[in-house]
Amino acid sequence: MAVGAISGVSNRQYVQNTRSTQATQAQPTVEETQSQNTQAVQETQSQNTQAVQETQSQNTQAVQETQSQNTQAVQETNSNNQREVTDSTTAVSNAQNILSAQINQDTVNQVAAVSNTEVADPSNTTEETVPEDTTEESNPVNDVLNQLRDVTIENSVAYTDGYKGILEDRFENLKAELSTALEESGSEHTLESLGLDDLDIAAEGSIQTIENAYAQINGTGYSTSGDLSVGVGDSEAVAPTTTPEEDTSTTGTPTTGTPNNDTSDNNTSDNNTEAEDDEYDAFKEFTGATLQYMYKYESYSNLFNFMNGSKSIYDILM
Repeated sequence: MAVGAISGVSNRQYVQNTRSTQATQAQPTVEETQSQNTQAVQETQSQNTQAVQETQSQNTQAVQETQSQNTQAVQETNSNNQREVTDSTTAVSNAQNILSAQINQDTVNQVAAVSNTEVADPSNTTEETVPEDTTEESNPVNDVLNQLRDVTIENSVAYTDGYKGILEDRFENLKAELSTALEESGSEHTLESLGLDDLDIAAEGSIQTIENAYAQINGTGYSTSGDLSVGVGDSEAVAPTTTPEEDTSTTGTPTTGTPNNDTSDNNTSDNNTEAEDDEYDAFKEFTGATLQYMYKYESYSNLFNFMNGSKSIYDILM
């Protein structure tokens, strides 16, 4: 009985010891725990790395799309700018075509000089011959004075501020040219003595001041023919008219008085026709010079406004 009891106790103790050993063996070791932790950390890092890569990929794609859009916008802007440049080039080409029809300035001056010589009356044997007057009228000082007067008259009828600004610049440049011409000709006159030094193109009486300067230099009055608003600057148009006494002095003998009177009338008629032609050429020359001045300083808007508002001028030039 006692032996059985001891045996039963031993069995129970054995079972308990066995279970305790199994429980102890079932608990993970430190290495296993560290291994599991390391694996968990690696998995977390892998997930984080994947998330970062996905984010970077999305950002890269967004940047590429933005760059593509910007590139497209720049290309469209460049295309529009190129179109504007093309339109501007076309406008310049049209302006050049218009200006190419203008007679060359030097050629006009040469033709005018020859024309003035041909107009001279051979029967006039007095000291005040037409060629002599023409030489006086066509000297550089008088030429610049005529241009000053033309620009001043043109400014008085101009209707746009831009065009008036161009004329004002031209006026000041001509004053500088006149000062140089006076100095080179050895004249005792200066811009200050002529009252032109501080003269403004839009000043009241500016045209009269220029004509007075002309008379002061040449010792003769400044005569004009036709409407002042036309702005004729040709020397033939503004040359002093011949007095009746001078016409009488050129007639022949009394026995042939009637034919000589007829010849004088014919010469007068021819001279008037020549003067009208010269006025037209001068107006054409001045208009062309104005357009060339606009083109030189790239005042394309003023150029086309001037042309669009001056159909008769366009017809003349073409």
